[in-house]
Formats: sequence, structure tokens, C-alpha cells
Amino acid sequence: STKDTQYSNQVSIVLAIELIWNLCEVLFIDAAPAGSLLLYLLDWVRLHKADMDEKAREVLQSESPTNHHAYWDVVMSFVLQGRMDEARQVLQKQASLQPASRAVYQLMDNLLHKMPVFNPGSTQTLTEFDVKWRHWHEECDRCLQDNSFASNRHLETICKVLVGDEDTLLEHKELLGTWYHLLISRLLFSHPTVKPAELHYYAQSSMDMFLESHSAPEPLDSILLAAFEFDLHQVIKDCSIALNNWWFVAHLTDLLDHCKLLQSHKLQ
Repeated sequence: STKDTQYSNQVSIVLAIELIWNLCEVLFIDAAPAGSLLLYLLDWVRLHKADMDEKAREVLQSESPTNHHAYWDVVMSFVLQGRMDEARQVLQKQASLQPASRAVYQLMDNLLHKMPVFNPGSTQTLTEFDVKWRHWHEECDRCLQDNSFASNRHLETICKVLVGDEDTLLEHKELLGTWYHLLISRLLFSHPTVKPAELHYYAQSSMDMFLESHSAPEPLDSILLAAFEFDLHQVIKDCSIALNNWWFVAHLTDLLDHCKLLQSHKLQ
């Protein structure tokens, strides 16, 4: 019915507003530097991909999680969001049922466990983290090169994701759901020390890869892209046109003004 359509339109506008607002908080207000930036973006993507947790609950509460048709999707979704401990817990269910494959599951568990995560509160410098991360990345790559996971295509696919293989990431478009989830997963597995100034390049290329040439970007895509380009002007302008919601635009402008962010972007 028309009422239902109106309602679902309202809901999607509210969700879009939240998505944009949270991204602006990360980029403009928290203004996270390299290292921390990816951590904030991972939180942003997890917050707006709640359907994943529902799917995980459904699988884990089923009679036989490892036989559930979505079992491997859940493992992969956790990996794509950098939730390695949860991925390991779910993988453990499969490993315990396959004693003959214990070694190969143990190897994957090890790689997931050892993946370095930047800790802004520690004394570790960004350079030290980067060196550690590259060592880990090379280890994952070696496992692929020497066919360590050849006996298990699921684990081999996970390993390809860990080394940031773009074709493999794109094969999981359905699990990623959006180009900006693809963007964050690409950064996680190939450039975790991304600087704010480099974001726009990765954002644009992720959008192009995800949408391919046959579908034009939606207004929401353009707004998010403008945010990743740190083009505040464009964000506010596009929001006022696309969302038909001046309340949001006024609040966003006010918030950014409080943070003294609009002085360098005098509003036209």
C-alpha cells in the first residue's frame, strides 16, 4: 500500500541520515589520524550492518550450525568486518568435527589470531605496527603460495581475503552489501595505515569496482563519496537536495560549525 511505501521510504531516509551523520562524526569531528582512522571506519561499518549479527545468531542457535546453509557466510562476514575472534569461535565448531583436518584449521586459527590491530593507546608507533602487519601479510601470502589450504576451499578463500585479493573480495559483494563496506574491507586487508588524504582515492575506486558501469550511483553514494573527499560543502549541498530534510542539514551545519569546521569551508 502507499502508506507502507511511505513508511519504508521514511525508514530508509532515517537510516541514510544516521549513516551520513556517523561518517561525518568520524571524518570531521573525531578527525582520526592514520591507524586510528580504520578502527573508526570499521566501527561505522559494523554499526550499519546489523543484519549480519542476526544471521550469525540464527546459524549458531540452529540445531547443527556447521550444516546450516549460511555457516560459511557467517564466518566470512566476521572476517570481512575484522571480527577475527568471532570468526575463530565459529570456525572452531567445524574444526572440532573434523579431526583429520585439525592441522589446516589450526593454521587458519593462527593467522586470524595473529592479525595485528593498531592500538592508539599503546606506545607502538604507526611504523612499528606497519612492519608487524606486513610480516603477518607475508605469512598469509606464503600459506597461499605453498597451497597450505588447498584441501579446503573455504579456508583458502578466507586466506585470499586476508591477503586483500580484490577479485575474491568482489566475489563476496552480496555479503558486503555496499561499496563502502568493500572500501573498509579493502583497507583492512591491504592498507590499514591509510591516511585521511588518501581515502578519496580508495573510496572512488571501491565504488567503481562495486557498481561496475551498469548502475549509476544513488544520491546517498554521492554524499558518502563527498564526505570521503572531505568536501563538506558538497555533503551539505547534496543532503539538502537528496534528503529533502532541512532539519538534518541544519543540525549537521550547526554541529560542524561548533567544531569550527565551517570557517575553512565558508558556506556559499
